[in-house]
Amino acid sequence: MKRYLIYHLRWQLATVVMMPVMYLLKDYPYAVGLIGAKLWGALIMYKVDAKIFDGKGSMFIYTLRWQLAGLCMIPLMYVIGMMKVPLWLNLALAQFVAAIFFWYLDSWIFRKNKNKEAVIQLLEKEESRA
Repeated sequence: MKRYLIYHLRWQLATVVMMPVMYLLKDYPYAVGLIGAKLWGALIMYKVDAKIFDGKGSMFIYTLRWQLAGLCMIPLMYVIGMMKVPLWLNLALAQFVAAIFFWYLDSWIFRKNKNKEAVIQLLEKEESRA
């Protein structure tokens, strides 16, 4: 539960990281701003998520996951935007909802591969015998 709450806080921290890009691209559709902001956010938040999940995942897959999250957030941000909610709050609300769904995908990206670790240990053991 503690890790899950930290994960939600990380999504809100990402909102702060992404806001400058969103404001720079605010004259464009949400999709353009969000794609740019998500690329920026993925570059900065990769190490934070690796620490939360105690693992090392593929940066490429992680960046794709950020873009997928952005695509899923666009309809929600559009609806929230129609209610004249400020951009910073719109993004924070969409990030909160997306974090609920993407927890499982991030857990998968950063999971430790037990088989890979066992093979490495076996190879190291064989190497030390030689």
